[in-house]
Amino acid sequence: MKKISKFILIIFIFEYLIISKVFALNNENVIDNRLKENIEVSNYNEENVNDQIKEETNDFIFDSSAENCYYEQEDINDNSVKEYDYGVDKEDIVDKKVNDNDITTEDSTSIIEQNKLKEYTGLIKIDNIWRMIINGKIDYNYTGIGTNEYGTWYFENGEINFKYTGSYKDSMNDTWVIRQGKVEDTNKLLKIDNIWRMIINGKIDYNYTGIGTNEYGTWYLENGEITLKYTGTYYEGEYAYIIEESRVYEKVSKSYTGLLKINNIIWRMIINGKIDYNYTGIGTNEYGTWYFENGEINFKYIGKFTDSDNSIYNVVNGEVRELIYNADYPGTMWIDQPIEGRKYQGDFLEISGWALSESKEDIIKIYLDDKFVSAASRESRPDVFDKYPNEFGGESLNPFPGYYYKLNILGLPNGIHTIKIVNLTSDGKTLIQSREVSFKIVRLEKTWGIDVSQYQGNIDWNAVKNSDIDFAILRIGYYLESQNRLVVDPYFERNYNECKRLGIAIGGYFYSYAFNSTEASHEANACLSAINGKKFEMPIFLDMEDNILKNGVSNGQTNKNELTNAGITFCDIMERAGYRSGVYASKNFFKDYLNVSVLEKYNIWLAHYTDQTDYEGKYDIWQYTNMGSLLGINGAVDFNWCFTRYY
Repeated sequence: MKKISKFILIIFIFEYLIISKVFALNNENVIDNRLKENIEVSNYNEENVNDQIKEETNDFIFDSSAENCYYEQEDINDNSVKEYDYGVDKEDIVDKKVNDNDITTEDSTSIIEQNKLKEYTGLIKIDNIWRMIINGKIDYNYTGIGTNEYGTWYFENGEINFKYTGSYKDSMNDTWVIRQGKVEDTNKLLKIDNIWRMIINGKIDYNYTGIGTNEYGTWYLENGEITLKYTGTYYEGEYAYIIEESRVYEKVSKSYTGLLKINNIIWRMIINGKIDYNYTGIGTNEYGTWYFENGEINFKYIGKFTDSDNSIYNVVNGEVRELIYNADYPGTMWIDQPIEGRKYQGDFLEISGWALSESKEDIIKIYLDDKFVSAASRESRPDVFDKYPNEFGGESLNPFPGYYYKLNILGLPNGIHTIKIVNLTSDGKTLIQSREVSFKIVRLEKTWGIDVSQYQGNIDWNAVKNSDIDFAILRIGYYLESQNRLVVDPYFERNYNECKRLGIAIGGYFYSYAFNSTEASHEANACLSAINGKKFEMPIFLDMEDNILKNGVSNGQTNKNELTNAGITFCDIMERAGYRSGVYASKNFFKDYLNVSVLEKYNIWLAHYTDQTDYEGKYDIWQYTNMGSLLGINGAVDFNWCFTRYY
């Protein structure tokens, strides 16, 4: 019986062992299945987290072209910062692994031991969440700043608070600027509590002194603020910042000396990177050389200025037009042609003069209206050494003191122009001296024509037209005061009709014997009766040249004022009748017998037989010869240039 009992006990133990083994195997399978489910759930959750973060970042805009991030209207305080984008997706932050191993357990001590990071302090991703590790232990309550490879972040209660925008003051009293959990990571100006502050690596520098930029410009900050009161120069490294009322207008090298335009308004002299607000002297920019007085160009100054080195300048309305004397390169210069104020109307202008200097083989350059034209040729001028036998190096250094250039002025417009002669050293760069003269071109559109009377006889106008004349001024006639009789030129009607037929522009002149206004009015009315119904493209002139007028002045029968009034009366009557009018006379007659300036409001027809007139008054037509020869006309004929377009 005892043996049977022992056997049954053995069988029972054996069955128990077998059942336990099976149960253990079943439990192991269940655990494996549960672990698999947990892994799948974990992966599913990670995908959901990533999708959520993607959705949260979809409304950000990243402008990669923007050099600076800045805030307008809103201030940064403990709760708000104007939105901007960092260019980093939170999805990337979540997916990144540390040391290629995700930490997937909350037993931080065990994990740190496995990774041999017992003393580690920093960020590690644990269960897809970035955590702050301090001395190898996770701080699940950490609130503060942490940095990973994507930037610097704001943690709240152990996690990055991606929803937080504002500022955070840490235990070191540093204030960080945060936008959606990320700390600003560039150096820029931001408006904080309505004050522009410098942000350096994410922290507000309340004591910053230096340069910062926002959308309104570049500024100088003192002790953390833009005061709008600082004017001067701030040096940083190799650069100098030119500042007025805290705004930076220029950035130059510390050694820069020259002119700069500040705020696009005022030119200032910069000396070694610093504005000299009291500068009086000479400065040059791309527009010329200028005279400064008390820090600014004095545009009203006209006269000579002697600089601190004893160089002498001629200044006109603030601009240096001539260097009269260079203390470092003594010399002298003279311009023979053109003559100051002279009026010219030819196709060419002769430029000539002489220059002496102590620089051998110096160079003469010519400028027209401040534009370089050419270097002048040099020539001998023995007469110069009669006046300066030994000065400025004498003949040994100045074998060819003269200069000459023939300038084509055919295309120059009517008006005042300048010729500037510049004497340079042989290198063509260093200025020895300069001189300038102004002259006037009195033609605008030059046309060619003739004037005719009965003395040209029967003209072949077809042949004349083929000679390319543009106009003809026809003698209308004259009036005999003593006989109260009009005498019309016998060829006037024919000449008028032929010119009309051929399309030649027509002007007219009425020969005068009038001593005064009364007689001139008679001549004007007689002229009007002769041209009644006719149309003229050019003016009707009173021809004042007869010796009877000159003799009348000599014997006291008339005078300069009376003759001038005669011209005025004739012109006024013609103008009221609808004709353009003017006065014809020779150069000497205008000068000696008329107050020509009073008559210049009318058209002036000048007679001066020369290649280039030196008449200084205003004129519209120039009769330059009475010995012209033209097909279709027997004998000599007067030739004229017209400088005013009448038709």
